[in-house]
Amino acid sequence: MIETNFKHTDIGPIPHDWEVKRLKDVSSTASGGTPSRNNADYYKGCIPWFTTGELRDCVLCDSIEHISKEAILNSSAKEFKEGTILMAMYGATIGKLGILSQSSTSNQACCALGCEMINNIFLFYELLFNRKYIIEKGFGAAQPNISQNIVRNLFIVVPPLAEQEAIGKALSDIDGLIEGLRKLIEKKRNIKQGAMSRLLSGSLRLPGFNKPWVTRTLGEIGHLIPNNSLSWEYLTNSGKVANIHYGHILTRFGAIVDVSYTQLPYVEKNSEARFLKGNMANDGDIIFADTAEDDTVGKAIELINIGDKHIVSGLHTFWFRPDVEFAHSFLGYAVNGEAFHSQIPLLATGTKVSSISKPNLLKLELHYPTDLAEQSAIAKVLTDMDAEIEGLEKKLAKYEQVKQGMMKQLLTGKIRLI
Repeated sequence: MIETNFKHTDIGPIPHDWEVKRLKDVSSTASGGTPSRNNADYYKGCIPWFTTGELRDCVLCDSIEHISKEAILNSSAKEFKEGTILMAMYGATIGKLGILSQSSTSNQACCALGCEMINNIFLFYELLFNRKYIIEKGFGAAQPNISQNIVRNLFIVVPPLAEQEAIGKALSDIDGLIEGLRKLIEKKRNIKQGAMSRLLSGSLRLPGFNKPWVTRTLGEIGHLIPNNSLSWEYLTNSGKVANIHYGHILTRFGAIVDVSYTQLPYVEKNSEARFLKGNMANDGDIIFADTAEDDTVGKAIELINIGDKHIVSGLHTFWFRPDVEFAHSFLGYAVNGEAFHSQIPLLATGTKVSSISKPNLLKLELHYPTDLAEQSAIAKVLTDMDAEIEGLEKKLAKYEQVKQGMMKQLLTGKIRLI
């Protein structure tokens, strides 16, 4: 890799042997179409048909729907060859990309880019790198849209063909590593879910344990502590009293939250005094999210390693404290296990948003081993699995940072590969 000299252009400095062109100068454009839904046979073919929701900034191996040759002949749908780039032109997915791995079709919300005069892998990453610029070209009040004409007139930088290929290969190689890690993480998560299901139902016993399990309702093994209803605007990034918000439970936290290193939201300083006079969380307390827009309603966390920190339970949560002794981290996994969590939809109410009431929460039954040593062993297995997944996720985040750095250097010509 070598550094290079730059020349000034209308879009900024670029390497002296690169060119600035409009997309229409190096690529053909076309849009797809949607065959009539009134003819069910149109959607029984073998030709992949993509919508914008399936564009994931990667190579597209297959689509959810397929259409027939007859559907293409009787609609505005077109068949695009392998290697064509699809770009979303409308709504929330604007600028999303995909590369066809086989001959396919798309709906009219996708712009298909033929790459006869430019390397398609290079162009894919060039457009990905400049997505913000593309979105800014959008028009419309509610959600931005772009037209084929806007796409055709986008400015792009064009290195020599050999360099396009080298840049495309370098970036696709790092993407390959990222995709491999994502698949491995998904595999590990599935393995963990299977282990949770068997270990927390008692269908799989760890070696050396044979004492009985019991079934008790939450109301029989603990009690609820009053929570608060502070919404996001009353929370800050620092303070004396941390506040567990249901949004973090649903989207950010795993079953076990180690307070010693986890960043939590805090109540505002002018509210700290009144909270310091009330209940504070203890190690082993469980906090449930009482509402969600999907089947995650009832997801819960167990707080551990609280130390001298002050923590309370906030908006749309139930704060549960066991009166029965449980092994460190076991209860947090148990209330998120399939055997326990599968009871929640039967007692939840609501359509678009599901909620569970306090009385119904306390009716839920927990099946668990009486032997604290067995509880601890189960928690250790699941904690080790979580630690492995967390390590892989950190590695993935590092690779994604590396990719962003590579794109910034290679697609601006600051670093040259040839």
